[in-house]
Amino acid sequence: MRYFSSLLLIITIVILSDYVQWSAACRWCQGEECNVAPPTACPFGEYINRCRRRACLKGPGEKCGGPTRNSFGDCATGLYCASEGRCYGCFLGNLDCYPPQPERKITQY
Repeated sequence: MRYFSSLLLIITIVILSDYVQWSAACRWCQGEECNVAPPTACPFGEYINRCRRRACLKGPGEKCGGPTRNSFGDCATGLYCASEGRCYGCFLGNLDCYPPQPERKITQY
């Protein structure tokens, strides 16, 4: 029983510390402020971020992820956030890639 109580206390502390770190990083929007457009145009599209606000998706090679639940943002369609914190892959909208792909010559027969 003592082991169970200690384990429950540890799990509770971990969950609460994660929540405090996450909630301190942003303030959830309310009402119309949730629908305010991002300050710049979003060439890779938009999404609703962890603070419930509209934000721009990240493009190839841009910083993503972060220490507190994607605080640097999410990657656009066709990209994934690598462990180093950069969006890898090819954006499906214009086929821009990171890392850049070598150009291939097409030969016709």
